Amino acid sequence: MSKLMGGGAERKEVDTKVAKSVNLGTSIVSDTKTQREIFYENDNISSINGEALEKLRITNSKDLASVFSGLYISSEGSDSVPQISLRGLNTGYFYNPSVRLYIDGVPQDIFFISQELLDVDSVELFKGMSGTLFGENAQAGVLSINSNMATNTPRARATFTMGQLDRSISGSASGAIVQDKLYAKVSFKHADYLGQIKDLSTNKLADTQDVNLARVSLLYDDGKWFLGADYYLDKSTLHDLIYLTDNERNDKNNIVHNFGTSPIPTLNRTIQTAAIKGGYYTDNFNIKNVFSVQDRALSVNNNNFIIDQNQRSFANELKATQTYENGSSSLYGAYISYNDYIHNHIKHANRQNDKNNLSTLNAALFTDHKIALPAHFDVGLGLRYSYYKSFIDYTQGNSAIPSFADNTDKHQLSPRITLSYTLADAHKLYTSAARDFKAGGFPNVINNQAFLRYYKPEYTYTTEFGYKGLFWQDRIYINADYFYIYAQNRQEYMMIDETTSIIGNMGDMVSHGFELESKFQFLRDSFFMLNFAYINADYKKATNPFTGEVLDSQRVFYTPKFNLNASLDMILWRNSVANLYFNTLVSHKSQVWFSTTGTTLEFSQKPYTLWDLGLRAEFSNNLSLAFKAENVLNTLYDTYGYNRPAEGGNQHRIGRLRNYSLTLSYRF
Repeated sequence: MSKLMGGGAERKEVDTKVAKSVNLGTSIVSDTKTQREIFYENDNISSINGEALEKLRITNSKDLASVFSGLYISSEGSDSVPQISLRGLNTGYFYNPSVRLYIDGVPQDIFFISQELLDVDSVELFKGMSGTLFGENAQAGVLSINSNMATNTPRARATFTMGQLDRSISGSASGAIVQDKLYAKVSFKHADYLGQIKDLSTNKLADTQDVNLARVSLLYDDGKWFLGADYYLDKSTLHDLIYLTDNERNDKNNIVHNFGTSPIPTLNRTIQTAAIKGGYYTDNFNIKNVFSVQDRALSVNNNNFIIDQNQRSFANELKATQTYENGSSSLYGAYISYNDYIHNHIKHANRQNDKNNLSTLNAALFTDHKIALPAHFDVGLGLRYSYYKSFIDYTQGNSAIPSFADNTDKHQLSPRITLSYTLADAHKLYTSAARDFKAGGFPNVINNQAFLRYYKPEYTYTTEFGYKGLFWQDRIYINADYFYIYAQNRQEYMMIDETTSIIGNMGDMVSHGFELESKFQFLRDSFFMLNFAYINADYKKATNPFTGEVLDSQRVFYTPKFNLNASLDMILWRNSVANLYFNTLVSHKSQVWFSTTGTTLEFSQKPYTLWDLGLRAEFSNNLSLAFKAENVLNTLYDTYGYNRPAEGGNQHRIGRLRNYSLTLSYRF
């Protein structure tokens, strides 16, 4: 079976002098899992291979929602402020996410979730509590992006895309500096979004983006010991903090926005990550340590005010894994991180020089055990101990909000249990139950007196029942599940008047539903994927603590009740010169709420469908040429918005309209 439908390359014994593979993120013992390995896990893991992402022309991580069931990725105001929902557990407060992001085993700032994908081998979505498997506590799940491997054989690739709305160039090169011991890899990507919204005063496109990514990796691996270093850079300029009125949104063939006397909003984002990884591995034992430092600088110039946000994070994650002859395994881990965040109004009419300094310490011990029982049963036991402490120091400047300082801390225990039964090595029934939490703390931004309140931790109780099946020599894979989540002290970013929203605890939430993930490989290198999710997520015993508004039975924000994704890539014609492929991707979402219902401030996006089409020619000389039509129906939809009568009613942040592009790629 091709590796296309799995999570990555099959682990086969090869002549190491010819093609020894080393994953620069994790050593030769790769974090990437094949579909068969995912089947054996008691965890609910969805995966897609980098090859499939490339064929479907999914080039940004925010578009992964079109291939994973139950996942919704949007943004609040700008792509630099992501909003993620998984199974009804949305981020709530974008500074404190429910879903965590890892790239090659390194925990990432969640603001990095909206990025161009760079040289990807696989993407895996761990659903449900993942805090006994990863250092970062993940209440809803973990999105893990794994890069391609280096080999003894030098490899290089260059890709160029020219589109109606976008253009990009990327490249990568990898190989061995010392055969079987020392490996290196470099990769880069430059991407421009040319815009679709015109400035009324100049008639020029305003909502442009300029994105630059780079990575350098070095790894020593002698077959037992490994030591590696990574450096990542994301330097981007975005002009997408634009809201349209109802009238401006009416004509999608000529979208014009009046900026008035304000300049076009500008967001400058620079994220730098450095990581050192080392460890030791044998056939049944692996110990790995990852130490990382990440700097994020975000400058926002909007409506004649300037805000600077700076964050430095230190993290160290140590994991040891032991496997046994009977198929059992044990994982032991320790994690510690420290984040220092500063929010400063550099220029503001009423907030000049006020500054908020928020520091957070997180520490955890975690363990997870899979125990093989007789009669093809497995039981899993996991436990996580967490401690966090949050410090806030707010300086008034010329704001009316008085200066203050405070701190809070909390100890937490998070258990989980899993049980599975495997039949004929091809069918697995599994169930799990877990209790987890999302840390409380203080707001990152202090906008009025109400922001001085500490918000409490959110607790979740999750259970699920599922089935995994492999058919037709593993060409067909099915994963179906039912889940039930009860959340207490739900953290939500709530509106308290027409112009102000604030983070707080609004009560409880219940989310339950069905998910389906299916993959079918046919005609040697063709595939079809179908993903579906029904999520019924409502607030229970919920009240806005600032306004007293009762929110019982209201839909949870950023959670479509129905989500359907279907994708196909198939061979049309094959000969000795070239292969011709056709592909399509359809994604349908039901109504999505962005604010409370039944009030004058309610705002939602009605059901909508996005449809992509593509053709690709792969030539025998490692050259490929691909055509893609994105959003063929030219659907106009909102990725975020709000209703504020004082500002003229509805304010819309729209998604991308129809785009035609050509991509030329060459492998050396």
